[in-house]
Amino acid sequence: MTRRDTHEHKNAIFQSKKEYKHVSQCISLGDTMSLEQISMRVDSRLLNELDQIAKSEFKRRSDVVRDALVAHVKHEIEIRQIKEMVTKQFLEGKLSFDDFARIVSFDIAQQIKVGKETLEESIERAKKDSKKNL
Repeated sequence: MTRRDTHEHKNAIFQSKKEYKHVSQCISLGDTMSLEQISMRVDSRLLNELDQIAKSEFKRRSDVVRDALVAHVKHEIEIRQIKEMVTKQFLEGKLSFDDFARIVSFDIAQQIKVGKETLEESIERAKKDSKKNL
């Protein structure tokens, strides 16, 4: 799901601006955290571009990398939360399978649909069995 897709689905998914604001607040990263050190290798061309960005923004290289990493993680958390919300809406019958599949991918939607149907069948069988035993 692209950032544009995510943005387009926000209005359809969140029932109110208050609900979206709550999700946005839950994914605030980088405000107050202890810093750990990591090490990684990058292509020299990428490093040169990174240095140019850092220079133009008057930041250290590590600050630019940290900002990009925080932005990416926030985005991934937001996508995960949207997928969890639409899954709930699909399971509650508030979202069509086609819309659900467009958001979470067809394969995932199909797995959840089969799981839902299997669970519903099991519950129905259990109800019938309990009536027979009465």
